[in-house]
Amino acid sequence: MPTSLSTHRHHFYPFGSSIKSRSYSAGSGFRFGFNTQEKDKEIYNNNETYNATFWEYDGRLGRRWNVDPMTADYPWQSTYSSFNNNPIYFSDQNGLKGEPPTDQQVIKTAGGGYMNVPSSSSIEIFGSTNFKTTGGASIKIDANSARAFTVDGKRYIAGFNKKGGFEGYYLATDMITKYQSSNILYRDKVSSKFIAKLLEVSYTLGQDPNKLMAVFAQETGEKFSPNIRSADGQIGLLQFTGAAITQINSVFNTAYSKSQLEKMTAEEQLLVVQQYFQSINKKINTIDDYALATFSPKNVGKSSSTVIYIKGSDRYFKNKGLDTNKDGKITVGEVGAKYAKKYNIL
Repeated sequence: MPTSLSTHRHHFYPFGSSIKSRSYSAGSGFRFGFNTQEKDKEIYNNNETYNATFWEYDGRLGRRWNVDPMTADYPWQSTYSSFNNNPIYFSDQNGLKGEPPTDQQVIKTAGGGYMNVPSSSSIEIFGSTNFKTTGGASIKIDANSARAFTVDGKRYIAGFNKKGGFEGYYLATDMITKYQSSNILYRDKVSSKFIAKLLEVSYTLGQDPNKLMAVFAQETGEKFSPNIRSADGQIGLLQFTGAAITQINSVFNTAYSKSQLEKMTAEEQLLVVQQYFQSINKKINTIDDYALATFSPKNVGKSSSTVIYIKGSDRYFKNKGLDTNKDGKITVGEVGAKYAKKYNIL
């Protein structure tokens, strides 16, 4: 935190102690320092102690000398604490209480932490709740973390690694993909907002967006509806089963339910699609893998000759149309071949 005048420059550690190698003064007449407060040399005769309306403060200790007059409002903190113990975020111009910056807002990140963004930012959220900052301010924010925000016309998107770990926000223009909106299957059946979100999700997953669209088309009967239900109660873009939702909740510590997924928009449900593919934790490359991701996840990555169901089982009976050679067995290759032929994808 630097302060400067034509003949004075001071840099400080977070709580106010001077960084000697980065500070200089051409004279002794400059009376102000850290937090724009006046230096007090009467006790220690140094440039590390300050005096303000409501405190006497020692920058070397990061603590005030007098008892905080706001102690009753902050019973969980020391009576000698300052800046709500967070001088990076809070300022305290008169020693009364830490104030959050007026030109910023706090968002809950996709990784579960908090970060400051300019107050002019437009935050993209999924559901909302309230939380209190350490300064006691109540802020309306996303319950499941902000996925993206836009500031000064630039859109920043939450980025994840292959294991689903949050790695930070990235400029949307930096998330380069060879797939363009004009090349997406069934683009006339979904919104432009859906396609934009699809491209983000596919980039994050390292997946082919058209193979994802093929899965959505198959599972929803080409309706791409987030609330479409099957006869046996599966729901949404991937026809999520109860087991799939439980798997996602276990990996990501979420609390999704079928009724919650049913109330989502298609764009919102794409996040759950992303989490589902991440929860499988297997490489998904071939059309066989994409087909099996929802049909039989445990067989993802297995050879095309691997038998999934045999004649006589309930699952075989419900899917007997996939047994193209009529040998009484449904194999990985037969499931993938249906997708490849129907959607002309290899």
